This record gives sequence, structure tokens and C-alpha cells, in this order.
Amino acid sequence: MKRKYIWQIGLIIIITSIAAFSYNALSASGISLLAEPVIIEAGTDITLDQAYRLYREGDVVFIDSRSTHSFARGHIKNAINIPTRMRMDEIKNTLDMFQENQKFVAYCSGFSCSSSRRLALKVRQVGYPNVYVFYGGWLEWKQSKFPTEAAAVTGNER
Repeated sequence: MKRKYIWQIGLIIIITSIAAFSYNALSASGISLLAEPVIIEAGTDITLDQAYRLYREGDVVFIDSRSTHSFARGHIKNAINIPTRMRMDEIKNTLDMFQENQKFVAYCSGFSCSSSRRLALKVRQVGYPNVYVFYGGWLEWKQSKFPTEAAAVTGNER
């Protein structure tokens, strides 16, 4: 007798699960069962988690807006250096190797630094609209122990 009830309960669970998943899949307000990519609008500030997610996806170029000397002492791994004081034609020449739809993340020292915002605006002005600003910058990235690298600093770099 117990087996009959267990079998019926199992059958009811299977049937209701199928009905629920079918309704969820067909409903416009259904819940996604697969992780959907987070869409971040270009031109916006992004958080550390969003910056790291973009970094891991690998289709973004990080741009360090700090001085050449600061960049050489340490930066986000694979980042390029475009100091904010760089002229527009120099920025354009530096970015010429990238497609216009390339995603960039501009960053500087951290929350108290606004050069990443100025650089992001310049990058947009030379024709690259997909620029995010990681306002937490180098300090937050380094404190989180995310991938970094440094170059040898000579006495001539400033």
C-alpha cells in the first residue's frame, strides 16, 4: 500500500514540475533559469564587481589614466596607459589599433580621482563610444587582489 502512495506522490511531483516549467518558459513574465549577461550601459560608472566581470570576459581594454610613472609602478594586468594630460591626437593615435566598437574601462587612482572621467570623455570624443568608468580605480582593484602587473621604473620616467 505504501509503495502505491509513494509512486502516486512521485508522479504528481513530476507532472506538476513539468507543468510549472512549461508555464514559466511560455510566460512573458517567466523567471530565467539560465544566467543572463548583465548589460552595462556605456558611459556609466561601474562597480568593482562589474569591472572584474568585464575583465574576465576579456573583450574589454582597461585604460589607466594615471601618470606614466604611477602606471609603471603597478596597474591592472594588460591595461594600457593614457595619461589624462595626453593630447587628443596622441590619444587617437594610441587607440587607432582598436575597432570603433571596442569596449574600454577608464580608471585612475581611486574614488578621490576624477581623471578617469576626463579620459573617458576624451576617448568618446576621438570616436570610441563604449567607455565605462571604474571609479574605484587602482586602489580598489589592488586591495581586492585582482590581477596586476608592474614594469621596471627607471630614473627617466615621470
